[in-house]
Amino acid sequence: WALPALFALWANLHGGVIVGLILLALWLVGQAVGRFVFRERAPGLGALFLGLVVSALAVCANPNGYHVYAYPFQVLGHPEVMDYIAEWWSPNFHNQGLRGFEVALLGTPGLLALARQAPAERRMGDLLALLALAHAALGSQRHTATFGLVAAPLFAVGLAGLWNEVRGLHPTLAVAGKPAVRAAAACTLAVALIGLITAQVPRRPVAEWFDYAVRMQDFPRDAVQMLGDGMWPGNLYNDYIWGGYLIWELYPRRRVFIDGRAEVYYPTKAFDDEMRIHRVAPGWQEVLNRREVEVVLTSAHGDLARALEKEPNWKLAFTGSVEVVYTRVKEGGERARP
Repeated sequence: WALPALFALWANLHGGVIVGLILLALWLVGQAVGRFVFRERAPGLGALFLGLVVSALAVCANPNGYHVYAYPFQVLGHPEVMDYIAEWWSPNFHNQGLRGFEVALLGTPGLLALARQAPAERRMGDLLALLALAHAALGSQRHTATFGLVAAPLFAVGLAGLWNEVRGLHPTLAVAGKPAVRAAAACTLAVALIGLITAQVPRRPVAEWFDYAVRMQDFPRDAVQMLGDGMWPGNLYNDYIWGGYLIWELYPRRRVFIDGRAEVYYPTKAFDDEMRIHRVAPGWQEVLNRREVEVVLTSAHGDLARALEKEPNWKLAFTGSVEVVYTRVKEGGERARP
């Protein structure tokens, strides 16, 4: 019965609340199949179903009301958004950081299959949720963490089942079952977890933790400070990934071209225009002219910076640690040399 309150809180923190409802619904369907088809034990389905219904209503207790249900589909409604925004890309398994996901993805079903005696914890609802999230994670890397949350307990269940079936380990099991050994193992695990968590604490003053956590060095801090001081007036173009930072630092003194809320910019075609400019696709100069852009703030190492370097109508005004600023050459003006 705590679920409705948790879902109401979730709905007011992040638009992905629908993922939780779908996951819970899938688990209920799997449990129902296990109970009525495979005769598995599945107590409390009725109460949990009521909890899901009340949670679905509680989700509407947010500033956007029932429109929260349409939000994820609005975000993904653009035909190119999943190919443009990195978090929606499929996982790149050449990335060493995805080794944990790979182990969980392959190891969880493997361990459950090898454990011949199905533990009581292995239920159809768990398996259906695991398969659904595996599909989601392989489609978009942003779902890999959610997959890990569901896979971890099932991985442990499969490992425990396999451990109990290996005859050569029976003497070890007898020792491991003693209360003193179990207590020592629990303490060792707790110490190891505390050590791992402590290792993640930044080795720097607390005042610098925020900058460290959000990788502030990747943002155009120098150029933004100058924009805030009134430099380079006129309509601004900025890279998509920097829009939120610019709003945080400059609004309402300066307006952004776009920010990370892609769906907000679909109706005016600003999202399409940003993609065309950022990719230096055919017609990008025309978009800058049509939008009457006077100032361009972009990555120093991007395609747009290299393209502007060759454009006679634009001059390099500033170079920062990660950014460059180009300004439009006024009629009769002279292009500055970089």
